Amino acid sequence: MVMHYIAWFRPVTLKLHSGIRHDVRSPYDALDFLNAEWPVRRGNHYAAARERCRNALTDPRETEAAREAMIAAALEAGVLCTETNRMTMPAAMPVAANSTRATAGAA
Repeated sequence: MVMHYIAWFRPVTLKLHSGIRHDVRSPYDALDFLNAEWPVRRGNHYAAARERCRNALTDPRETEAAREAMIAAALEAGVLCTETNRMTMPAAMPVAANSTRATAGAA
């Protein structure tokens, strides 16, 4: 299995409940943060972000979908830093009721 490290053009900035800001710069960084430091380990967008980030590690075409899923998960968890992400926030990110994959923006 070949793993790719492709950084996003713009990081996703998180504002943690402690007040600390953290820039997530790639699907690899996002998956690491989701697995190790995420404040709420449940939710449809959380699960979709983990899946999309895992997919992006082996398929570079999934890189931006992983970023959008990370933004949706951050919104869901209340940790998205809206001041720095305002220009990059996607529209609503619906998730199918029986699926962990975000449906918005899927090709």
